[in-house]
Amino acid sequence: YIISVLEKSRDEKLKSPSINSSNTHMSQELKNETIKRQMDILFESTELMNNSNSVGTVINRIKMACNTIDKLNVYTNEELVAAGYKPKEPLSNTKDYIQKNKITIINQAIERNITHELEGLKTTKGKLNKLDKMYFEMKDNKSLNSENLVFFGRTAS
Repeated sequence: YIISVLEKSRDEKLKSPSINSSNTHMSQELKNETIKRQMDILFESTELMNNSNSVGTVINRIKMACNTIDKLNVYTNEELVAAGYKPKEPLSNTKDYIQKNKITIINQAIERNITHELEGLKTTKGKLNKLDKMYFEMKDNKSLNSENLVFFGRTAS
């Protein structure tokens, strides 16, 4: 799998400190809950980028993960730890990694999609028709890079 940095971070998740719900602690509690929700989105996005058969889902989750990291970057490492998370490295490194490997991440989704779509088809004609349909759908997808289409062509042949 291409993205493992966040998965390792999740293994290091700490127990959240008990928070008093008095007014003085409400803003800290809200901050912790906001961080937790954003981290959940990030973990879920990572899972889908690594495992989804849907190329569209993977493309959307790449965008969502990068946007979520931008939202989390306003917090200090101490605030992340207070919310129960201890990243192995700065989240900006994870975003850089996702952006640098976007084509590879999408290519992996394309490969999973081809395998998934063809596994139930028995005839060569049925498989070729499915591959043609998939190619034209991908060709119309403005979020795909030409390298992704070349990869599809090589993988499908």
